[in-house]
Amino acid sequence: MEYQNFYKELVQSIQEKLGDKYQVKITDIEKNNGVVLEGMIIIKEDSQISPNIYLECFYDRYQEGESLEEITEEILIMYHETMNRNPIQMDQLAELKRHEDNIFFRLVNYNMNKGFLKKVPHIRYLEFAITFHCLLERQEYGIQSFCINETIRQEWGICIEKLYQLALKNTPLLFPPKIQSMEKMMYQLMRNKEEGLSAIDKWFSIEKNDYQEQYEKSLENMMLDMDDTGETFMYVLSNKLGIYGASALLYPDLLDCFANRNGKNLYLLPSSIHEWIIVVEQEEYSEELLKNMVYDVNHTQVAEDEVLSNQVYFYNKDTKQIEGEER
Repeated sequence: MEYQNFYKELVQSIQEKLGDKYQVKITDIEKNNGVVLEGMIIIKEDSQISPNIYLECFYDRYQEGESLEEITEEILIMYHETMNRNPIQMDQLAELKRHEDNIFFRLVNYNMNKGFLKKVPHIRYLEFAITFHCLLERQEYGIQSFCINETIRQEWGICIEKLYQLALKNTPLLFPPKIQSMEKMMYQLMRNKEEGLSAIDKWFSIEKNDYQEQYEKSLENMMLDMDDTGETFMYVLSNKLGIYGASALLYPDLLDCFANRNGKNLYLLPSSIHEWIIVVEQEEYSEELLKNMVYDVNHTQVAEDEVLSNQVYFYNKDTKQIEGEER
C-alpha cells in the first residue's frame, strides 16, 4: 500500500474508534531547520490540546508486516497517555509569573530556520538564533515544554532582553552542563544500550535532583567528574539530559573554566543541536581538518533537523571570546 493510502486508512480507522467527538487529521508538522514531516493530530471537541503524532515510523512498521489494527491501537494508547499526563490548557499560559522560573533557551541555526524565527522572539548570536521556551513538566518519560512565540510574549508583556535574562539564569539550573571525554561518552552509550536505558532514563534515575543545585556547584562538580588522564583532547559538551544540549555553549563561565583547566585554547565543533565537540588546541588538529570533519559528519551521520552548523569556532582563553565566521 502506498503511504498516502496508508495514512488515509489509518485516519479512518482511528476516527471510527474514537467517534464523533474527535476530529482526526493529517497535517504538515514543521521541525527544526525547516524540515517538514507528515503527522497526525487528534482534536477532542472540548480540548485545546492536540498532540502531534509522527507517522513515518508507523508506515515503515506497516511495510514490515504490522497490521493496521495494531498500529491503530498503539496510536490510541499514545494519545490517551499524552492527554492524561498533560493537564495544561492554553488559558493557563497567560500569566508570566506562573512560568518565569521555567523559561529556558535553545540554540538553532539562524539561516536554516528563518521561517520559524519570523514567528518567535529570538536573539542573533554568531550564525545562530537563541529561542525561548517554557518547561511545563519533568517526568521519567522526558519533559514537556512549549516555544514562546510572539503572541505569548506580547500577552506576557515581556521584552526579549528580559526573556534572555530569565533564560540565562534558569537554563543552567534546569539543564545542568555536562562535559565528558569522547571515550567516556562512547563507553556510557554502550553501557546504557546494554542495560536498556535511554539518556532520559539514565538521567532521571541517577541525577534527577541535580537541577536544584546552584549553577556554580554544577560547574565545580562537572570539572571534578572529568576523571581523564590529561591525554584526552576531544570532549563532548551537552547538558545532563542530552537534549538540545548545544545551548550549554551559552552558559556563563563554562568555557572559561574548561579552558583554564586545560591551559589551552579550544576548537568548538557543532556536532548537532544536542551537543558540541570540544577539541583542545593541538598542532595535529588544523581548523581545515576539523571543518571537513564537521561537514562530513553533518552529511552522513546527523539527521537533517538536528544539524546545527558546518562551521568551526575557536575559543581564545586569553580574550574569553568565541571567534568564528558570522553568517
